[in-house]
Amino acid sequence: MTVHYFHLFFTILFIFHSFRKGLSKAVLNFIYISPFYSVSLIEFPGAFVKPPELYAAALAVMFFLKGGRLKKKPVIFACLFFCPFIFSLIVNIYDFTPIDAWELNAEKRDVFYEKLTHKTAITVTNFTQLLYVITGLVCFVLVASVDMKSQRGNVEIVLMRAILMVSAIGIFQVVSYYGGFYKAYLFLFYNSEAVAIGRQVWFEVAGIKRMNSVFGEPSIFGFYLGASLLSLVILREWRISGMFRKLSVWASLIAGLISTAGTFYFCMIVLYFFYLFRNLKKLFAIPMCIIGVVSIILVVAYVVQSAPGFVDQKLASLAERLQFGFYLPITNFLTNPFFGAAFGTDRPTTLVFNLLVSLGGIGVFMVVLAASAIWNKGVGAFLIFWIIAGMLVPDIIYLYMWLYLGIMYSVFSGKSRAGSGLFKIASGNLR
Repeated sequence: MTVHYFHLFFTILFIFHSFRKGLSKAVLNFIYISPFYSVSLIEFPGAFVKPPELYAAALAVMFFLKGGRLKKKPVIFACLFFCPFIFSLIVNIYDFTPIDAWELNAEKRDVFYEKLTHKTAITVTNFTQLLYVITGLVCFVLVASVDMKSQRGNVEIVLMRAILMVSAIGIFQVVSYYGGFYKAYLFLFYNSEAVAIGRQVWFEVAGIKRMNSVFGEPSIFGFYLGASLLSLVILREWRISGMFRKLSVWASLIAGLISTAGTFYFCMIVLYFFYLFRNLKKLFAIPMCIIGVVSIILVVAYVVQSAPGFVDQKLASLAERLQFGFYLPITNFLTNPFFGAAFGTDRPTTLVFNLLVSLGGIGVFMVVLAASAIWNKGVGAFLIFWIIAGMLVPDIIYLYMWLYLGIMYSVFSGKSRAGSGLFKIASGNLR
């Protein structure tokens, strides 16, 4: 076991500072610390305790010490969502059908560069991944049970500051890399022993240093920026006027652009068309759509022409995503179509297939049913984005996503009905 005392001390100090002024203040400060996934506090063999996870545990303790009351619908959602995970695990403990899976951890592969491994039984990974799901659900239920309606303006302010902070750290990473003091970045923001394994923090594309900021890899950095900007736009009722006068927005756009993270480019395209869809009845929607499509074509053509090395590496990444995100998962889903192979057995590169392979058709149906219990216009927009962006980032373990989902429920529940989507439920604040 390795303890990083410097980072642990300042995390605990931040927790005590955050919990002095009540639950809503604690939720606001959770936004600041939730992105720090490349910082380890305590490391065990194959497992790490990160600042967001320690903060979530402290928030749970504070919630009950402060006499907080859990809301009914978030609890129902968590129970319905969790049931297929535990049921699939139990089924596969007693009757596991072997499958070929993508082994993420290079040190666990039989051959270092051979990413396929033959899974024949449930492993410790299945239980550790289940713990991440439990942590995410607990985080959602707690945040959704805190009244954040009165803090809506403060949530916007804190979100902008958090985006600015993460973008600034990413820019510092690149500057320190080329400036010769990269160890300062590694000590402060990427202290995990996993650096020696994955080497993602050193990765370049066509000679360009990739930016991952406070995340394990650039794709998660781009995904975070996309989800955070979406949350900001939802909270502003899709009004973007004034946003482009904010330093945080420009910093995030610049950092995302130079990060070489395909997830950021994809999330920005999704966000662009989300905004157009919300404004279809307005006259400027059609010209904006045409301008957007033409701009995408021109940018792609320019990149293909001027940076062929960059394009080749991205195409290789796309080919890998197709193999491990579609072709292999289809085979694995057909092998276990009803109950899945248990969460953590395989990790397809798309969210939908990750759930299908892990939980099976019955499990996915229960997950969809769970979503209907908390559906409102904020939750609906966020979940649809999560599914679409999940074509590139399949993970459901990142606490900032559950935090944002809890905020969307708390802010928009009891205010209006979900306008459109797969499900419509009457709004209300049931305790």
